[in-house]
Amino acid sequence: MKFYGSLFSLFTIIALITQTEVAALPTGSELSVHVTQRTPSSNVAPLDDTLTRRAARRPPPRKVTPKKVAAKKKPTVKKAAPKKAVAKKSVPKKAVASKAPPKKTAPKKTATAAKTKGVAKAKIVPAAKSKTAAKAIVPKKTAAKTATAPSAKNAKAAKTPATTPAGQVCRRAPGKDGKTATTCKPVKSDKCSAQLGCGQCVLAGCGFNKQTMACQSKSANPLLITGSGTVPKACLPINQMQGLFPRKKSLSKQKGVKSGVSNAGVIPANIKPGILSPILLNHVFKGTGLNGAAAESAKSGRHLRSVFERANRGAKVTSTNNAAKILAFGDKTVWEDGPGGYDQQDIINMCAVAIKASGVGAIEGNRVVQTKFGSPICVSWFTKGTGSCFPLGTKPPRGKRLGADCTGNDSATD
Repeated sequence: MKFYGSLFSLFTIIALITQTEVAALPTGSELSVHVTQRTPSSNVAPLDDTLTRRAARRPPPRKVTPKKVAAKKKPTVKKAAPKKAVAKKSVPKKAVASKAPPKKTAPKKTATAAKTKGVAKAKIVPAAKSKTAAKAIVPKKTAAKTATAPSAKNAKAAKTPATTPAGQVCRRAPGKDGKTATTCKPVKSDKCSAQLGCGQCVLAGCGFNKQTMACQSKSANPLLITGSGTVPKACLPINQMQGLFPRKKSLSKQKGVKSGVSNAGVIPANIKPGILSPILLNHVFKGTGLNGAAAESAKSGRHLRSVFERANRGAKVTSTNNAAKILAFGDKTVWEDGPGGYDQQDIINMCAVAIKASGVGAIEGNRVVQTKFGSPICVSWFTKGTGSCFPLGTKPPRGKRLGADCTGNDSATD
């Protein structure tokens, strides 16, 4: 009987184990309750403890939520810093290659740009690609100098020919036929226009205009007073004129007429053409009357030797002043206008000085005037009729200062 009792207990245990495994329990506590209800209180007391301990050992299944797999980050590879290009010893210290490529800018038209056309332009390459690229960025200054030096020398040689005429500047340039031709032009020098005095102008190598009283470059103009290293005597009457006619600034109030400055020595308008009118001058130089026709008398006017002798064939010279180059035909005095003598501008200037020295409002006078030969003479003038101006005799006014009254020094007629 004991055997059968033990066998029954075994089957009972097996059945309980099977039922326990089949039931799906969420927690361990519910499992223990079901086992306790189905187990007889008499025979399975020890087994209950065993099953309870086994069930407790197995943890309930947990709900596993799938974890979000983070996207794999791509490994960041640090770029190696570009190595600075090491300039070679041949590169000048001042030329430093810039790290960034230069911005594109409009090329400026400069003289240096024109000179360096022959030098090949260097391509700009980033420094990170190669160490030698930086060398192309900085063109060597020595290359530019080598290209420009010959052109500068050739240009200088082209401008200055081997022989240059005095007072001119010459340039050599290729002509239409391809041959080099030399052209010369008068020098426009500031040193000539800056001088106001006759002596200073001539010593500077320029010419002084006795009509405009301006210093200018030398030329073939007969109105120019020139010299070679010394002040000529022709500047002496100019000095007397510039003392009587100072430099003035004219302020014009007329529309369209600009204000200007008259050089010292310029004859004012109240004398020429005021007194030295065309009628008076024609009478002195041609012998004409008031109506413009020739005067009735062949000896009237005509105070130039050439004009007087043409109207008076066979007239003989009675007296001369060789130092002052004046002569007389009886009581008629004239200026020598032959080679080396006076021109019309010289006579106009001497008559203007005599009129000015006689004082304001005068209608006639006799005054000591300097000549271009350095020998003063007495000049007589009047305004009656045609008016006239001529040397008063051939005697020099000795002991008389320039501009002084010389009436009675000698005698002569118009």
